Amino acid sequence: MARPAGVSRYWYGGLEAGRPGNYSDAVLHAVRRVLDLRDEEWEIVYRVARGHAPAAAPASQLGPLLPDAFRALRRGEPYLGGLPQ
Repeated sequence: MARPAGVSRYWYGGLEAGRPGNYSDAVLHAVRRVLDLRDEEWEIVYRVARGHAPAAAPASQLGPLLPDAFRALRRGEPYLGGLPQ
């Protein structure tokens, strides 16, 4: 798992063993991507590496548009509502 995440076996072994280290967010996210971690699993890995839960992802401004957009896609229509034209 170390190589696809772009880290050494020693570094990854330390993370896996729960040893304290200076684990950057970029590398932790690479580990998450390579292992395809669910949110619950990601929180555990992050807590082990950082000592606290990861920050919540910012809410998307597209959220309110998605239900209408999905309905339009199901009908095979383009969706332009709510966007500048």
